[in-house]
This record gives sequence, C-alpha cells and structure tokens, in this order.
Amino acid sequence: MPKIELQVAAGNDDTYWDDWWDCCRTWPYGHIGLSGYFDLQHMGFRFDNVFLDSRAKIITARLRLKAAATLSATFNVDLGCEDIDIAPDFLAGSCDPSARVMTAARTNWLNFATIANNWFDTPDFAASLQEVLARPGRNWGDPIAVFAVQVGPAGQHVKVWQYDHAPADAAKLIVTYQWRSGGGSVI
Repeated sequence: MPKIELQVAAGNDDTYWDDWWDCCRTWPYGHIGLSGYFDLQHMGFRFDNVFLDSRAKIITARLRLKAAATLSATFNVDLGCEDIDIAPDFLAGSCDPSARVMTAARTNWLNFATIANNWFDTPDFAASLQEVLARPGRNWGDPIAVFAVQVGPAGQHVKVWQYDHAPADAAKLIVTYQWRSGGGSVI
C-alpha cells in the first residue's frame, strides 16, 4: 500500500498557542491540552508538497510526534486538518490553530502516554484529510495544516518537540492511501 511521510520543514510551519498568554510561541517545544494553570494549549503543523488529491482514498492519516517529556494522562483534544485549499504557514495566517477553520470531520483524542525523546503516533484522522483532498480548489502538491486543539475543560497536556528544537525532531505526517480507479501514480 502506498505511503507518504512528510515532515515540518520550517520554523513557521509549526506553532504552539497558549490562550492564557494569548500568544504564539516559537519555543523548542509545544504543549497540546490543558496546562496546570487551566489555560488551553493548541498546536498546528503545516506540511508542504502533499502530492495527493481527490483520486486518493485515504486509509490512515496520523501525526508522528516526538515527546519532549515522559507523561501519561487524559485530555480532550480535536485532531483534524484546516478546511482550506492552500494552508498558509503560521506567520502568514493566524498562529492560533483554534482561530482557523477545521474540517467537519475530526478525531477526538482522549488519552496519551509518552516517553521523553521517543516518537509516538496520534489517533487516525483519515476522514479529515479526505475532506481536504475533496475540496474543488485544492491542487496536487498544495500544503496541508493539521491542528490539535484542546476542546474540553478537563485533562492534562502532552509536550512535544517543535522544528525550532531540531529539524529532525519536528512533527511528521504519515499517510497510507490507495488510488481510486483511474487514479494517479505512486510517489
């Protein structure tokens, strides 16, 4: 089965938003979830050169993140793609993922367990990615943004490395897919 693996490729392609600070942080790590101070924390990840379109049937779509701390808890996070043809980076567009429009299809992410400096995968958000690929204005290779947005008042947070820590530790988008009849070529 064909698979693509893309990685955040620039500092403006990932973001960490904290609503208590009401700012976008370009720190080496970011938080997703609810902090100990009860502020909501969101992250966004943008991937260039997504060579898929509506001819691809998405089987799985996951973020692969590198943990910046060993943590285990529950939280209430919506995971999904930005509902836009060409996702701007987080300097050109809003750096607050919760202020940008997500697809109707989302995955609710409820728990996690991480070990510092180890990679882990998020839940599958294939339906959200499929929704973006079906947009009539989206073209082959256009960038896609994926958001992890805290939506509930309960929980903890997961801490992950960003591009600014080390490019090799930046988030990855892992997608498996099949071509629909008459569809594309393997990349």
